[in-house]
Amino acid sequence: MAALYKHKKYGYQVLYRIYLADGSAIKKHRYRPVHTDAKLLCAKAEYLECGSRRGNLTRQEIAAARRDGLINDTEAMQIFGGQPVAVYDLDLVIERYEASSAVANTPYGHTVNMRRARNLKKWLKKHPIPKLTDTDVKQYVLDRRKGNITHQIGASHHIRRGGVSAKTISNDMEVLRGLIDEAVKAGMVAKNVAREVNVPVKNKKVRRALSRAEVKRLMEAAEENRHLMHGLAFEMVMIALYAGLRRGELRSLKWDDVNLSERRLFVQAKEVEGEDDFTTKSGEAGSVGIPDRLYDILNNMKRPGPWVFGGKRPISLGQFTATFKKIVTRAGLDPSLSLHHARHTYGSVLLKKSGGDLRYVQERMRHLDIQTTKNYLHVIEDESAPEKDLDYV
Repeated sequence: MAALYKHKKYGYQVLYRIYLADGSAIKKHRYRPVHTDAKLLCAKAEYLECGSRRGNLTRQEIAAARRDGLINDTEAMQIFGGQPVAVYDLDLVIERYEASSAVANTPYGHTVNMRRARNLKKWLKKHPIPKLTDTDVKQYVLDRRKGNITHQIGASHHIRRGGVSAKTISNDMEVLRGLIDEAVKAGMVAKNVAREVNVPVKNKKVRRALSRAEVKRLMEAAEENRHLMHGLAFEMVMIALYAGLRRGELRSLKWDDVNLSERRLFVQAKEVEGEDDFTTKSGEAGSVGIPDRLYDILNNMKRPGPWVFGGKRPISLGQFTATFKKIVTRAGLDPSLSLHHARHTYGSVLLKKSGGDLRYVQERMRHLDIQTTKNYLHVIEDESAPEKDLDYV
């Protein structure tokens, strides 16, 4: 059995044996200057000795003994019957997670996951997974909530300042759990401590659609501020309102995607030089019709390059957000409105005009799940609800 002795030169000595799969044994010793550390190491050595003698150590337990310095890589393999036992390698964890994410998600979802994984990698370099505790994970949640930890947004190098929403933190946690799961599968750690930490997320908000009066003020402000975003502010607002494109879809729109003769806008994956390739959120290509009002706008736009917004290179996502915020402010509208509210408005009006045809709107909005489309039903229900004419007098 493992034993602990006082040592004249090195403080304390731990003596123990390890038993290999072929039946042989190796005498080992380790030193620790502090008694409490030596006592803890002795307990771990005794567990290793007993387990290796019985031959019932798991890959995770052998990997833990390797990380504690009780055995080396060769000995770990010999204990485990010649099979490799992984030592902690963050790059390998990221690589394994990338493969798993690519299989389990749409291209868009995979791209978003890997962006989060790269951000989390910076944090994990300071908080190695084998030493990670649930307290560390809880502190990460608090730091993200307070804005003490900032992450890169999108494909640009823009860094978000300030705290983030519970939903964003919950998404971060899902990726963190996935990364640690890969470490567990590889035998680098015994358990996933991040699964012990939950981030409560409130129910989704009802889709906010702009009223007819708000749309009018928004378009008027866009017209008055055409000079913004390299002279493309008005077109950006109009395409968002009349085609319901997401911000990333607007940015990645090329003139090859605009078919005026068939009156269609195509939303599809494409390469973006120097960046991650653009992929649609659903993972599938789609198209939307071009209304008469939008046809004239597209037909009269200049084409200085392949990209509708930017010419030779697409304009950054940050410029889309900043420009829309300026227009909203100058229109005197709710400052919390974002470019995505133009898409909500498009979907709500489309659902109303189609008589509540969910399948039709799902296709036009390119929703992967029809449950998402149902979130727009409140617009129709508000106008025809029985309580509309309710009166107690």
